[in-house]
Amino acid sequence: MYNRRIADDDLCRFCLEEDETAVHVLCHCEGLVRLRLRIMRKTYPRHAASWRNRYLD
Repeated sequence: MYNRRIADDDLCRFCLEEDETAVHVLCHCEGLVRLRLRIMRKTYPRHAASWRNRYLD
């Protein structure tokens, strides 16, 4: 948000603890734990290297 000049600083608007990066918001932000759990049924997504592609297996 900061890089796009939408926010005044790069502090995460959900937890106010770390820089608001895509990785932080999707994987680490404590302010979004409940939302991630509701949407993904997990507190954090697995690393991309562990994803399985059913079309390639």
